[in-house]
Amino acid sequence: MTRTKKLFRPWFSTPVLALIPALLLAGCSSIIDLPGGGEAPALYELRAYDGPGLTRRNWILFIEEPSVSGALSSDQVAVRLGQRRLEYLAGARWSDRTAQLLGRYFEESIENSGLATVVGAGTVEIAGDYRLKIDIRDFSADVSGGGRAVVNVRFGSLVLRSAPAEIVGRKQFEASAEARGRGAEAIIEAFNNALDQATAGLLAWLAEIPDTGGT
Repeated sequence: MTRTKKLFRPWFSTPVLALIPALLLAGCSSIIDLPGGGEAPALYELRAYDGPGLTRRNWILFIEEPSVSGALSSDQVAVRLGQRRLEYLAGARWSDRTAQLLGRYFEESIENSGLATVVGAGTVEIAGDYRLKIDIRDFSADVSGGGRAVVNVRFGSLVLRSAPAEIVGRKQFEASAEARGRGAEAIIEAFNNALDQATAGLLAWLAEIPDTGGT
């Protein structure tokens, strides 16, 4: 008798339901991690957004490490099986914890746009002319519909000016992308596609900030 490998590993202590959506079982060889055995999980990174170049501003933008809470804050790929049920994609992990992974993504994406000089949270703490705070509210693949996984990305952003100290604006960005296949590779690509869409909106919004001429 052929055994079907489990695709998800729960983030909570209750056992995984025996019935897993068929869409993710098809064509996927991922397995759960077992202490002292099993295949090592595949590690995935995000490709930075590289859209149209923006008019260069003469200021420094400090990007704080994104705020990520709860089950989304680990290095595991979050999958929603229902409105209140969140599990993890087995056999696949992000190359770093979500906050660090997305922090690098936003830094590189804004650098690629040419909008401003970017300073990330991993460097020396400086005030900069502007400060960008990002709050990750959703970063998961939804498989509750019974079809292919749909990745949903949603984050809030807040921009502060250093001098004079004031909030320039706040806005929420969100986007969705359907996976083109049923395996882990297709789901990870959908994460990148949805994030790119939301980031395009973020960059267009940042480009509307007046050029202060630097500090």
